[in-house]
Amino acid sequence: MTYLQNTYSARAGGGSFGQSDALFEMPEQADAATDKSKILYTEEFEMFWAVYPRRVGKARAAAAWHKARTAGVAAEVIRAGAVRYAQLVAAEAREPRFVKQAEGWLHGRRWEDEVQPLVGAATRGPYRDPDPAEYASVWTR
Repeated sequence: MTYLQNTYSARAGGGSFGQSDALFEMPEQADAATDKSKILYTEEFEMFWAVYPRRVGKARAAAAWHKARTAGVAAEVIRAGAVRYAQLVAAEAREPRFVKQAEGWLHGRRWEDEVQPLVGAATRGPYRDPDPAEYASVWTR
């Protein structure tokens, strides 16, 4: 008998060549509770998500939220930090690309930060490309 015939007969239970059927069984699937593709969005997380200034990567943010909550951090503390951060972003009129994503903000425990707006941030508007008409006199010299 060849190796393949031996393997097939062992799978079919047709012969006992010292091979266990356990070799051909599929490993048990991971527990559904630990499966990251089935993350549940709790009501507490949804309240955090509603106040956070940049809503990108919700599943990863939910996983980071769950990790922070299981570490013993109160949901109100995290949410209050998110509100402070949202106020800072609004006061500085930050471009969205410069706003931290929720996952990184949660992993970095940024709710513990003391946020202070930059000096003059309230008077500064959002970034805009320079108007060539404003600089025409400088360029023509």
